[in-house]
Amino acid sequence: MYRRISILPAGDFCRWNTLKGTIQGRAVNCNQHLWQPPFAVHRFCLRHIRANFNKTFKNTTLKSLMWQAGTETKQWKFDRVMKEIQERNVDTYIYLMKLDAEKWTLLHDSS
Repeated sequence: MYRRISILPAGDFCRWNTLKGTIQGRAVNCNQHLWQPPFAVHRFCLRHIRANFNKTFKNTTLKSLMWQAGTETKQWKFDRVMKEIQERNVDTYIYLMKLDAEKWTLLHDSS
């Protein structure tokens, strides 16, 4: 399960709901439309993607490669890392390809 954050209006402040609990912040005056595209985007936290990945595959080399792929900003470097992941373990490559790249990689981040 991936960590998701939803922001709900609650009077003059917003409540950030996460799977771990609730954090309340008074610094943001909620306007519901401001938390929708194009003003806001939904992304997965790469640290939590990596933690879920590690629970499934338990391989430090693959975990490092997955992090490298997620933080690459150049297409050729991303492709090179993904090819190395595929060569080392096809299942890990399939796992990552099933994820929406726009949600976990900097390269494909449209925001």
